[in-house]
Amino acid sequence: MTLITTHMVVIIILIHFIFDWWLQSRWMANNKSSNWSALAIHCVIYGFGLVLVWQVAEFLEYYTITAKWTMVNFAVHLVTDAISAPLNKYLYKTRGEYGLFFGIALDQMIHFTTLFLTIGI
Repeated sequence: MTLITTHMVVIIILIHFIFDWWLQSRWMANNKSSNWSALAIHCVIYGFGLVLVWQVAEFLEYYTITAKWTMVNFAVHLVTDAISAPLNKYLYKTRGEYGLFFGIALDQMIHFTTLFLTIGI
């Protein structure tokens, strides 16, 4: 099991929210379920955040976050969003805001689980 410092936990969470939420435009959010360009642009922007985490970790001499970690998390983020975006659209149409909340919560749980379980690979 790889230990992780509180600083790195905070950095990963902060950068995740900035690059997965704050830098995701309304167009990307509304269209990534049906438009591969919207999904790709969102994931490339998110990928820059992953590279930032990796570089901060290197600077702090935290060598369990690597290029491999960055690539795996990029790929899993792409696949997760490719599945969750249409699912969230369906849940919103059939279950309203509660369905959408459930879908987004599931999406975020997958993202965070992947971010933290892949440390040290």
